[in-house]
Formats: sequence, structure tokens, C-alpha cells
Amino acid sequence: MIEKRHSINTIVACVDSPEAHVEKLIQQSVLFSGLLGARLVLLHVSSPNPDFVGYEAGPQSVRDSTARTLRNEHHALQSLAEAVRQQGIECLALSVPGDTAEQILLEVEKLRADMLIAAFHRHGLLYRLIYGDLMHVLMKALTCPVLLIPD
Repeated sequence: MIEKRHSINTIVACVDSPEAHVEKLIQQSVLFSGLLGARLVLLHVSSPNPDFVGYEAGPQSVRDSTARTLRNEHHALQSLAEAVRQQGIECLALSVPGDTAEQILLEVEKLRADMLIAAFHRHGLLYRLIYGDLMHVLMKALTCPVLLIPD
């Protein structure tokens, strides 16, 4: 008996910082999307949450700086998505504020993603104790396949 295979229609690629070196992540995301005929969603979670820093309290310079950073990240992410679309891949760019793990899980669910691709950063024990281990949280919570790309 032949098993019915689950098709992969939507792949979410987590973009840490659209302005940083993300070539390897984008390259692998485009490769998988192209091979599988899947839509690619480039997801960037702005952290810290803008509700916490910059919009309600603090000097105008902090609010202006935060707004400028978010605007630059948004434009960089849109440019990445446009470059992907030029390669013939359906691509959407999403930039959302909030807690990184929480927002990734929420967007994966909302988009009904069939696969998650993320860059894997090697951090020491002290870093993981202070900031947590994002990949560990995601791997425990997600039910879709996860592809980790070493940075």
C-alpha cells in the first residue's frame, strides 16, 4: 500500500536580522521552496518588543531611533523578498514585534506552515542561561519539520 505523502505548501524562514549576513539561510530557503513548489514566507521578529522600548516612555530620541531601526529592518526584509520573487519563488515578507519564540510559533500556526527553516547560532552555556535557547523551545513546540542552517 502506498502512503499518502504530506505536501509542503508553505515554508517559513526565520530571518534574525534582514540587514545581517543571511545569504546562506535565504539560499537554502529558496532551494527548498523551489524543489517543493512551496510558498516562502520570510519572517523577522523585532525584538525587543516596541511596546516595551520606545513608543510609550522615554525620550524622543529613543522613540525616533527605535522607529528608524524598525523601518530599516522592514525595508531590508522587503528587499530580500523581492530578490526571492525575482528567482520565481512566491514570497511574502512579514515583520512582527514581540517575543521571538512566541511570535515564531504564532506565525507558523497562523500561516499553517509545513516547514520551518532557521539559522542555528552556536552560543555558550552562559548565553543560553541568560537569554534562553530559542531552538530548544521551537523544537519542543513545533510539529512541522525544522531545518537548521548553521551560521
